[in-house]
Amino acid sequence: MQNIKKAIHNSNKIALTLTNGKVLTVHPYLILKGRNNNNGVVLRGYIEEEPNACDIRLDQIKQTTQLSEHYAIDDACLNFSFSDYELIFPKSGDLNDPKS
Repeated sequence: MQNIKKAIHNSNKIALTLTNGKVLTVHPYLILKGRNNNNGVVLRGYIEEEPNACDIRLDQIKQTTQLSEHYAIDDACLNFSFSDYELIFPKSGDLNDPKS
């Protein structure tokens, strides 16, 4: 999860290898936890070449590689139901501390 947090902090794209072998290039935005633990902990982001925001369960991620390319924020990825999710990262002050 540290690679993901660092990528969010620096607005770097990441390459994800999922447990099913699929490799995705993702613009990571938030790490969320389902309030009822229905969805587990998820990475909210944007998959390149796909039109919508997505949630990728962290337990489905086998490997994470931070890429050198940056991305612009798409506000569609920042919208989520606060009644369904709890924000894990970033929280207040997280983006000021590169070790978070």
